Amino acid sequence: MFHKSLCLSNNQLGVVFPYLLMLLLLICLLVENKVREYVSYRNFIIETESKLVSEHLMYMASHNSAHFENIQPGVESQWFFPRGEVLIKVESIEQEKAQISISAITDFGGKAQARVEYDIMEKKIIGWLES
Repeated sequence: MFHKSLCLSNNQLGVVFPYLLMLLLLICLLVENKVREYVSYRNFIIETESKLVSEHLMYMASHNSAHFENIQPGVESQWFFPRGEVLIKVESIEQEKAQISISAITDFGGKAQARVEYDIMEKKIIGWLES
């Protein structure tokens, strides 16, 4: 009796269901698109931050004179910074010029390496080669 009081025939009962499915599909596609954009954006931010931090660690290591005090062949020193660490290794000394390897590793997993030519007498960097 309730069915007849609504004045709906048998073929009109399921008309809303396909439209509801299409609306649900549209919403799912929009959510999936926004999730992909967010994940891509976050990955970009993490990679950029890691690169910038590793470059900053290299800068701090190369511009601090305390890092170049004990220049002797084979000497290694490790310096810890708030967002990573720097490893400095003196490879060789020839004619008052030292070949130094600097490696920076961030907490995010970013890495940077450089070979530095350092003049011991003038106490300054005269060459820089990143790898």
